[in-house]
Formats: sequence, structure tokens, C-alpha cells
Amino acid sequence: MRRQESWPGRVHFFNAGGLQLMGWLTGSEIYPPAVRGAGSSEQAATLWTTNLLITLSLLSITNRVGIGPTMWLYGAFNVAAWLPARIADFRCSDDQ
Repeated sequence: MRRQESWPGRVHFFNAGGLQLMGWLTGSEIYPPAVRGAGSSEQAATLWTTNLLITLSLLSITNRVGIGPTMWLYGAFNVAAWLPARIADFRCSDDQ
């Protein structure tokens, strides 16, 4: 039982130390100075909204389907969010 309890802690550690951190740091770096304030504000609002949705849904989904399927569901959301950006990158590289 001890191993099962430590697994979510490791997931949260790597998410908070990696993926979430990148979301907050890139806002001040990727936008041009003319739109940096608006872009960073929109990015922060998006991060707060998605974090709120995850927080509100985590316990309900975990109680219904278990920890493993819940993590797979959130992983599928990450892939679904990543795919359109990758497809756009491939289309842009084909145009050049």
C-alpha cells in the first residue's frame, strides 16, 4: 500500500516542477513586447482555469473510475492539446 500512496506524489512533483513551471515562465518570453501584457494575462487566465477544472474534477473522477484511469484520462487530454500544435508545425514546415 505504501508504494501506491507515493505514486501520485511523484506525479504531482514532476508536473509542478516541469510542465506547470513552463506554462508560467514562457509567458514573459515568447510574446513580443507590444502584446506581452495581454498575452501573459490570457495565458495566466488559461492556466488558472485549467488548474481549477482539474482540481474540481479530480476527486469525483478518481472515486468513480480509480486513480489509474483518471491519470490516463488527463494524459489523453494532454495529447489532445498537443496534437493540433504539432500538426500546425508540420504544415508550416511543408510550406517552406
